[in-house]
Amino acid sequence: MWRSRERSAEGRLTEVLRRDVIYRRERKAIMRNQGRFVGVALSFLLLGSGSEVLAQQPNPDKDAFFGEEHIHTSWSLDAWVMGNRTTTPDDALKYAQGQTIKHPMGFDIKIDTPMDFM
Repeated sequence: MWRSRERSAEGRLTEVLRRDVIYRRERKAIMRNQGRFVGVALSFLLLGSGSEVLAQQPNPDKDAFFGEEHIHTSWSLDAWVMGNRTTTPDDALKYAQGQTIKHPMGFDIKIDTPMDFM
């Protein structure tokens, strides 16, 4: 008799703990989904109003940044693997400013238009 009561008490405790775990998982899922919904709603509100303001402001400078803004030095792994052992960050700066530097293959190179923001 004592064993059956003990087992049933253990069974009830196990069931309560199992239900508690399920309840906590469901609550976390609901909270995550509510947080996502709030984040998406705020994004639409903020981005929607911000894009209208940005679209209305003219840009007289017509800023467009593109071109050769990338040079590999011997410090970068991919350049090192390809055999660049001589180009230093100082060389990269000189190149960007319009000065002539030595290419790793041995010839001189110079950028056509120096970067004015260096």
